[in-house]
Amino acid sequence: MGNYAIKHKETIFLLLLCGGFVVCQGIFFSHYRVFSVALDFIPVLVLYCALYRSWKELFAVSLIGGFFFDSLTLNPMGVSSLSYLIPGYFIYCKRHVLLYRNIIAQLLLGFGMGVTVPFLVMIQLTGLAVPPVIDASLLWVFIVLGVTSAGMAPILFNTIEFILKHLFVQKMYRLVPSFRGKLGRK
Repeated sequence: MGNYAIKHKETIFLLLLCGGFVVCQGIFFSHYRVFSVALDFIPVLVLYCALYRSWKELFAVSLIGGFFFDSLTLNPMGVSSLSYLIPGYFIYCKRHVLLYRNIIAQLLLGFGMGVTVPFLVMIQLTGLAVPPVIDASLLWVFIVLGVTSAGMAPILFNTIEFILKHLFVQKMYRLVPSFRGKLGRK
């Protein structure tokens, strides 16, 4: 019973963090104020879930974060969710061969996730007859999103691991057999 309660608390924490990222993106990074690009930190959180957490948490963060981000950016509902879920699930399936604790691997995976997600959103919007703006500035958008995701990945990974380690500490009980009731009985 105790392990499930801890697990659900960590999942709720990740979902609240996901919602906090969307709110911060809407308040602080809206209206293209940073490098002329609307920054997106949810792919890094999805990458964290793909590398360190279970597939249930990966799906929950991808779907909830995608729906939050779609409501913020006025994309058709589900476009961002699918774009988070496809590379996240691929990384989840291959995480046993990745050196994901290495900082260089975290940087490269963060850059890849930061570039892959907007590319998949662009492909889906093109297929849905909602034409995205495709011009020379698109390369700048991909570079900025890739570099910010790469820089954010090791920081976010270590911060979340630190918080989860110190905030949701599991109490360890000694499993020593008790001899109180057995003394004096035959």
